[in-house]
Formats: sequence, structure tokens, C-alpha cells
Amino acid sequence: MPLLTFPWTAKTLGGIQLWTDEWLHRGWRIQRHAWTGRYRLLDEANCRRAAGTEAECQAAVAKLQEQGCLPEISSRIVILLHGIARSRRCMSRLASYLRDHSDYTIFNMGYASTRFPLKHHAAALARVVNNIGPEVEEIHFVTHSMGGLVVRHFLADTAANQTSDPRIRRLVMIGPPNHGSRMAHLLDYCPAFGWIWGSSGRQMARWQEIQSDLATPPLEFGIVAGGAGKPRGRNPLLPGDDDLTVSIEETRLAGAHDFIVLPFIHSLFSSPQICHAVLHFLDHGHFVSESARQPIPTQPADDSD
Repeated sequence: MPLLTFPWTAKTLGGIQLWTDEWLHRGWRIQRHAWTGRYRLLDEANCRRAAGTEAECQAAVAKLQEQGCLPEISSRIVILLHGIARSRRCMSRLASYLRDHSDYTIFNMGYASTRFPLKHHAAALARVVNNIGPEVEEIHFVTHSMGGLVVRHFLADTAANQTSDPRIRRLVMIGPPNHGSRMAHLLDYCPAFGWIWGSSGRQMARWQEIQSDLATPPLEFGIVAGGAGKPRGRNPLLPGDDDLTVSIEETRLAGAHDFIVLPFIHSLFSSPQICHAVLHFLDHGHFVSESARQPIPTQPADDSD
């Protein structure tokens, strides 16, 4: 099918739950439709500039680059990944903070989180990373909720395929269900759960199906957990403290370079305090200071002495 170009403003919704980004350049992105497999090119205002095959959309990008229509990017990139049943819009405040307070170029990736299993999302992330040009020297990730599992799957895949990118440096996971989700497990008994949350939701509910496919990140990674600051937390269905959806214990992952608990609800994670902590880790490898760092050891501490 021939390439479709749109000289007028063809406004879209940005691809909520039906489109997955496979190429990013600041706010510009090439997306693939979850059902049809067709591609389209969107600009920073979510306006469709081209549609057709992937090669045709890449050709449209090349033409825009020749005309000097695409913005420049820095040598340091941060890729943001949202969680399940959300969109890239939920990362917009964090994206704005990082843009305003650093020289990182922000790639806010959207993906059809309820349409496919985690391995599909990880493969899409791999295509995004592989499409980043050699002018970029550093790649970092900041994730929310299930987005952290997508990155862990991606890192496991690249290690297995021996295609790890040496430019990947640091990862910050906000509210990640690193040991599965008790809430997803409880809701899995509801007949509508699979229809609403899709195969990725079922994988978080049935942790044994996915656990072995996730890597402990072989890089500096930090975890931001949400808590109420009280033993029983916010959600009576979760043991210990929690962010209403994920318990603090579910977020913990051995090998973390730093770990911090901040007062936030799972779906509201863009406070100035959180944004500052995220940027501080990206820059320095800790959330507050080196002396205040709280790593999670890979082996339990030996208290026998």
C-alpha cells in the first residue's frame, strides 16, 4: 500500500492502548497498530504526518531530517515507560520536570500495555533502543509500575541474545511489582480481569509464568516505593505498607543500588519530591546522597556474629 502523507493537521489521540512506539525522536514517533500491524508517524502534537509500512514511515522521517524539520537531541537520553492500562500521558509531568531541570533528551514511550504479553512490549522497547543513533552516548530508563518489568524483560532478552547496548547506564523504577502483584492475583479470579487487563495483567497475577524471563538489571538501578508510613498501609488487602496497589515488599529487588520510600499513591507519582529523587539518581546513582544510600544486597546480611 502506498505511503499516505497528510499536508493538513490530522490530529490523533496519540495511540492510547492500540498503538506501540517503535521509533522515538523527542516527541516524534513511529507507531505500530496492535491489530492491523500498520505504521504511522506522529509529531510532537500527536498529529499524523505519514502512514503505511515501517519502511515508508522511516522514509518520511529521512525526508524531514533532510529538510531540518526534526529537533536536535542531546547525547544523553532518558526513556520513560508507563505501567499497565495507562498511557504516556501519565508520565508527562515527570517528563517536563526532567526536561526543565537537566540536559537529558526525553523519549516518552507509549505501548499497547493491555494487548500483548510482556515479551511483546520488551521487543518493542528493543526496537526503540536499536533505532537510537550513534550520536547518543548514554541511555537511561525511568519506569512506572509494570514498565519496570518491561525493562527487566528487555534486559534479559538482550543478555540472552548478546545484544546488550553498552550505552545503557541507569534505571529508576517507581512502584514496580518486582515480585508479582497480589492485587492482580486477587482480581484474576474475576472473569472480566483478563478482558480488561490483558495477557500482561494475567502474567503479573500468575507470577510463576514470567518470573524466569526477567533479569535483575545488570546496571545501577534504584527503586522508589510508595507508602503511607504506617504498618498496615492504605490497602487492607495488602500486607504491610503500600501505595494502595503495590506493597513496599513487592517493589524490593535484590541488587538495587538505592531504595527509597516516599508518600504517594500508586497512580499519583509525579510530585516534586519524586521527580527530584528520580533526577538525582540519574545524575548521581543515589536518591539523596551517597551516605544515605540504602542498597538492597544480593545476599542477606550475615548476623551470625
